[in-house]
Amino acid sequence: MNIGAASESDVAEELLRQLMVPDRAKLEAGEEFDVDIVLLKLNLVGIRAMITRDLRFLDALNYFYELPHRSLARMRASPRYVALCYAYTRSY
Repeated sequence: MNIGAASESDVAEELLRQLMVPDRAKLEAGEEFDVDIVLLKLNLVGIRAMITRDLRFLDALNYFYELPHRSLARMRASPRYVALCYAYTRSY
């Protein structure tokens, strides 16, 4: 699978939907969520944003990047993923 390929647009759209609807709702409500999966989704969305220049994908990255520090406490356990997300938001 190549998340940047045109043939994977449906997969990319689903990842974007998951991040911005159920994952975002869980985070805002303080519910449990799989941090590694959310970070993987963010990285894939970041790759898609860089390749397609679709601002919706960049907006999803920015939403998670701009969360209050207390919301991201669980994500700090995976510094490699967080560093990649940071790099994607800074590449624009």
